[in-house]
Amino acid sequence: MPRSRMVALPPFQSQRPPDIRLIIREGPTAAMRGSWADPDDMTPSARKSARLVTGHRTFCPLRWCLKRHGSQSSITPEHIAAADILRGHVDLAVIGRGGVWWPEGLMLGMAGHLYGTPSGPSATAVGNLRSYRAARRALALYRPQERRLMTFVVLLNNAIARWVATQVRDGQKTDAHTEQVRLVGCLDRLVAHYASEVDKLISRGWAA
Repeated sequence: MPRSRMVALPPFQSQRPPDIRLIIREGPTAAMRGSWADPDDMTPSARKSARLVTGHRTFCPLRWCLKRHGSQSSITPEHIAAADILRGHVDLAVIGRGGVWWPEGLMLGMAGHLYGTPSGPSATAVGNLRSYRAARRALALYRPQERRLMTFVVLLNNAIARWVATQVRDGQKTDAHTEQVRLVGCLDRLVAHYASEVDKLISRGWAA
């Protein structure tokens, strides 16, 4: 009679297929711990220094990079602040207006969407339109390939390693260092574009 033996089961995380494990760690479905200004802080001092709350937020590859590498990181708090501003405009434009995501980058279309009554558009519609225009102006800073990179990493919250993997799979000759340098260059331009808003966020005590 064969001797029975104990079978060591792999950890729960490792039982999942590789693609599923990647989705858990990054992308729009993943979460990470973080701190941010409390939107419900209505105290008089909130204009200068809003109360910070800690919890879980959507995974952000920029924050992950800064947290991992600290002062040696090529990603700065200013980069993350500018990215958050762009994300806010895109979220309002896309979710509020029913925009469409395209593989080659973000496309915010106006056709077929009418707002308001004959007396004029609602305040919400006006706000959505302003965000649509703001997002378009920011994304116009980039060439098509740069726009795809920003969409994939900054707007869809994928790690740079996954971006590199998609480029190599499509026949592009590149590597993580090259793409990280390209991403930082794109973020530098975004910081310059949103300079006043970034300064205002950081002066209020905003934390990456």
